[in-house]
Amino acid sequence: MTYRTDPSSPSSPDSSASPSYSTTAAQEEYLQAIASGSRDAEGALSSWIDDGRIVMVEGRREGEEVVSSTKVREAVKSGDREALSHLVTDGITDYILKEKFYLGS
Repeated sequence: MTYRTDPSSPSSPDSSASPSYSTTAAQEEYLQAIASGSRDAEGALSSWIDDGRIVMVEGRREGEEVVSSTKVREAVKSGDREALSHLVTDGITDYILKEKFYLGS
């Protein structure tokens, strides 16, 4: 799982609502809680941090495509490998095309 940060996202205006993880600081705090084991009972295991299964990455850069499953499916259905390669890694592109995902039976 990858947490993609967006430092420009506003925090939840209602502090009585469920916790907001929209800021980088809030997401880092959440990941630290997972790493410490304090969220193990909720199913967020500290080993996920140790194993590198959860990694915080920088948010979308200017000009980067917004990734959506709809865009991926549309690129596959139209046979547009170039568009697909802008949305997912080369390995994922190859796998999707090899397995003929999103093309129906």
